[in-house]
Amino acid sequence: MNTVLEEVSEELVDRICSNLTNNNIVMVHTSKLLKNFDGFSEDTIKADLTKSGLANVITDFLATLTKRVLEKKKAVLITLGGETSYKCCNAIDASQLQLIDEVLPAIALSKNANSDQWIVTKSGNLGGVSTLIEILNYFTKHEE
Repeated sequence: MNTVLEEVSEELVDRICSNLTNNNIVMVHTSKLLKNFDGFSEDTIKADLTKSGLANVITDFLATLTKRVLEKKKAVLITLGGETSYKCCNAIDASQLQLIDEVLPAIALSKNANSDQWIVTKSGNLGGVSTLIEILNYFTKHEE
């Protein structure tokens, strides 16, 4: 919780970039933050956060983190959730996406029309427990 309530640190950006090497995948997730939110912790009271306010803080944090990492390191961006996808794409000036392929039904592989950035977007409520693995397998199959 403290991480997303603070500014994106250079240490976090550097840690992600150093782990983004050939055949490595870095996943940044915040799934437990909203699930475990009770509104009564010292951090959330101090920040005057509601559950919807926390959701905005999380997506803003992820968008800033995405921008800072992709400024330093080339990588395929995979986003989960509509608001997260929108904010992350907006942060990297990917306002126009060209559809390249369908990774899975209703999961698009796109390219930023203004750069060579590859982006996969997935709706938050689409797919099952193995969907993320299937998305990653798509890239493994297409590297061959």
